[in-house]
Amino acid sequence: MTYRLLLACFLLGKLCAPAVAEVHRVERGNLVLENVPEIPASVAERLDRYQNTRAAGFTGWLSDGSILISTRFGNTTQIHHVRQPMGARRQVTFFAEPVGGALVSPDPAKNGFVFARDTGGNEFFQLYWFDLATGGSRLLTDGRSRNTGARWSNRGDRFVYSSTRRDGRSYDLYIATPEGDHSTHRLLMEGRGLWTPLDWSPDDRRLLVMNYLSINESHIFVIDVGSGEMTRVNPQDESVGYGGGAFDRTGDGVYLVHDHGSEFKRLHHLDLVDGRSIALSADIPWDVDAIAVTRDRERMAFVVNEGGMSRLHLLDLRRGGPLPAPDLPVGLIGGLSFSPDGRHLSMTLNTPQSPSDVYVFDTRHRSAA
Repeated sequence: MTYRLLLACFLLGKLCAPAVAEVHRVERGNLVLENVPEIPASVAERLDRYQNTRAAGFTGWLSDGSILISTRFGNTTQIHHVRQPMGARRQVTFFAEPVGGALVSPDPAKNGFVFARDTGGNEFFQLYWFDLATGGSRLLTDGRSRNTGARWSNRGDRFVYSSTRRDGRSYDLYIATPEGDHSTHRLLMEGRGLWTPLDWSPDDRRLLVMNYLSINESHIFVIDVGSGEMTRVNPQDESVGYGGGAFDRTGDGVYLVHDHGSEFKRLHHLDLVDGRSIALSADIPWDVDAIAVTRDRERMAFVVNEGGMSRLHLLDLRRGGPLPAPDLPVGLIGGLSFSPDGRHLSMTLNTPQSPSDVYVFDTRHRSAA
């Protein structure tokens, strides 16, 4: 009796058990979808307006006051020329790979810019020279190493950049001109780890460079371009996180962003002769994210991260004290750069209501375009 009862329960359970549902599986390369319904074509088409928004970023000022921007027109980000506010953009580069920035020479006679480009997203960036007169470009670096951080001298006759060409790991500093190739570039210093050039002194005889170790520790040096002699700036035993720097108009002092003595990265002026440091943003309880100075180094713009949004500040460096800054929409600011005459300040602004776009602020008439 017990056996028959157990058998009956077993058969009843088999009959009542739900059928195993068939799994609908779709494989698209590395993407595997199981029981995911197909998205209707009409929905995908409506989403395109949100997925394919086009952003623009500032990349450089030309000598005539027009600008270069980077934006995607097609499949990759390329360099475009804009002559006036709200003017039509004219595409300048037409490469299969995206172009990373455009570093315009301050020398108008050169009429060109240095740009970086990798292959297939491998991040082994090579530096190229682009001639605006002919539209031609040519490779400047060795084609194998990783090259970053190019910065023009004030005269625009040469530039400095970091490269791993020596051992594939360490970033050395090289001095180059757009007329030569990697075989003519002069090794300025051999570094261990990541070294980044920050600024040239007003007379182009020295360089301000940063040796980055981590977000909490880095070191600043001044290098004599002729001899290669290095002097550590603001040495101290404890770890300090630096966020950038620039020479002042005399060349005997530097502006530095660091968190020494504070929980925030503040803007300081350091006298290289007597070592005296003055905090210029001591009244701002936020991190300074970026700085930019005019070519005559009489004015500065800097951005602070104010509770997750960017706030723009302007300083009169000769007389001391703040200057009126535009009241910008809530968002994130990048790409700070003054025009060659120091009158206009460019920026890339991204807001919750709009993708990144390029704006220019007229510091004399206090208007934006």
